[in-house]
Amino acid sequence: MASLNFPNSPSDGDSFSFTNLIGETTQYLYDSDRTLWYINSAGTVGPAGPTGPTGATGPAVTSLTENAQTGAYTLVASDAGKYISITTGGVTAPASVFSAGEPVTIYNNSGSNQTITQGSGLTLYSAGTSDTGNRTLAQRGVATILYLSGSEAVIGGSGLT
Repeated sequence: MASLNFPNSPSDGDSFSFTNLIGETTQYLYDSDRTLWYINSAGTVGPAGPTGPTGATGPAVTSLTENAQTGAYTLVASDAGKYISITTGGVTAPASVFSAGEPVTIYNNSGSNQTITQGSGLTLYSAGTSDTGNRTLAQRGVATILYLSGSEAVIGGSGLT
């Protein structure tokens, strides 16, 4: 009978493999909590499973692009995914410009309130309520409009009444 010579001074998780004369390999792992070597009996590894779906391609969004406005402004389709920095005149959220799932963020870059106007044909809900209509964005406040369809949107944020 052959003897096994395990490594001296093993560390937790160290492994030792032994192959017998007929080619069978046994792997031993060291458990420092129990100060012993044990047979790694995980069993036979099965075939690999199918490849999962590929994720989205393209760059990850890491920042929003600013659209700075210094007067009354009506949102346009190219504002989707951007933030509007407004200093005066307020912002109008129109109907039939954005598709479901498109967000627009508004930052009040001034020391006074700005009005966010519910455009004609748009129902603009205040987040968490059934209230609709124009909203007031306080100085340095931030609000995001999420379009649910071309005629419905919800708005929420900080400094929003």
